[in-house]
Amino acid sequence: TLIPHYEIIIVILFIMLIGLGLQIFILRPLLFLIEHILYQIPFVSTVYTGVKKLIRAFSAQDQLSFQAIVFIEYPRKGVYSVGFITGEISPELFQNHETKYYNVYIPHTPNPATGNFIMAPESEFKKVDLTRQEAMTLVISGGIVQPERYQKIIDSAHDIKP
Repeated sequence: TLIPHYEIIIVILFIMLIGLGLQIFILRPLLFLIEHILYQIPFVSTVYTGVKKLIRAFSAQDQLSFQAIVFIEYPRKGVYSVGFITGEISPELFQNHETKYYNVYIPHTPNPATGNFIMAPESEFKKVDLTRQEAMTLVISGGIVQPERYQKIIDSAHDIKP
């Protein structure tokens, strides 16, 4: 009438409870303390806050940070970079009130935590059908790793003989 291997189930539950207790009573307060100390150091607090926000923006949990993936002619005409629309700019900031301007973050390869911020009119970029993960993979790999769905199109185009 006993559950077979109930000892294993009890050990697994015990380990899970210990892990939960450690996280709640030790790790969370320790991380809070470390973060509090980092906020007290003048230059470090600025860098830490920026990096923390950037990591949150790149994570899948934050859906509002990057509103669209775009290709934008940058750093010069005829050369395109992957960009992330991060917001719309108030038209009052520019003399041309009819044109919409957007904040665009252009990450660097291979470290997307560094990049350039530009304000560009809507006519200067093209929205593309890429997910954030596909765009980041493209940036981090320096274009070596293409999104799988586009690679299939490229491969099928190479199969066509003239």
